[in-house]
Amino acid sequence: MNHVGAVLGLGNTFAFGAYFLTPLAIPFVLTLSIWTGVWLTAAVSD
Repeated sequence: MNHVGAVLGLGNTFAFGAYFLTPLAIPFVLTLSIWTGVWLTAAVSD
């Protein structure tokens, strides 16, 4: 129980990192497929 704050902070860092990287990844997925591919990628990664 000594490292609960560190673990919560690390989890939040990864969550906000995903929110930052997702808009950057959409154009690359669109070059490989259409919007259906973007939706499928989002569904599989969730």
